[in-house]
Amino acid sequence: MTAHGRGACVVAVYTKDVAEAKAANPTDAGWRKSYPLLFTTEPEE
Repeated sequence: MTAHGRGACVVAVYTKDVAEAKAANPTDAGWRKSYPLLFTTEPEE
């Protein structure tokens, strides 16, 4: 619900390589089916 209310939320914390792979796979799958789903990665503060 945080993502819906604020427009973004933290889902999980991983190393950079793992996070980028985990973000790319569902984003690509969603776009192939025309879903406006987007996962991004950011460095931990």
